[in-house]
Amino acid sequence: MKKGSDESLKSMVYKSMYEDIMLGKYLPGMTFSEKDLVEIYQISKSPIREALIELCNEGMLRSIPRFGYEVLEISQSELRDVKETRAILELGALNICFDKISSEDISHLRKVIENAHNEGEKSVLLHWNRNIQFHLELATLAGNEYLIKQLQSTLTLMGRAYSQYQSKKHNKTTFKSGESHNHANLIDAIEKKDKEKALEILARDLDSFELLYIPNPLTLS
Repeated sequence: MKKGSDESLKSMVYKSMYEDIMLGKYLPGMTFSEKDLVEIYQISKSPIREALIELCNEGMLRSIPRFGYEVLEISQSELRDVKETRAILELGALNICFDKISSEDISHLRKVIENAHNEGEKSVLLHWNRNIQFHLELATLAGNEYLIKQLQSTLTLMGRAYSQYQSKKHNKTTFKSGESHNHANLIDAIEKKDKEKALEILARDLDSFELLYIPNPLTLS
């Protein structure tokens, strides 16, 4: 890795580690030390430690005193809660902002879909990030910054959960690629001012994120 300021090196290590965890290179339960990463990245401990602290704060790793770091697994109960929270946040945001969505907003959302479609399956992580971008752009129309921060957190965790599942099942990470059809139908409903239909499509799109071993939290009694 190229030399640079501690802050820029920390950012590069963070990005590399984040992507490796998301793509299943580092599986849940795997452990490593700062020394291991110093050898991999060929830089000092300081920026590596800062990157690891940030990943710990985000719940991707846990620090084991005098040993190193462990990649955390997302439990079924945690994912149920996160799925349910995501539905509450996104459906609530659309309900709040629906009547204020402008033609310019609709054009922008269609552009986001177009960009995602053009990327195809070149990059699993890029594909997932494009999907996240659409949902965040839509929720942003509600004008609630705190809601967006919470939604970003839930989407990151769900991406990790899906990565974990696919890595265990297929020994590789692949994300579903059918979201753009739901997104296009959702925008059509918004453009037609059909709020009930739009909320129904969004709920169905959110529910399509399904790990086979996770019951649908919206149907739990």
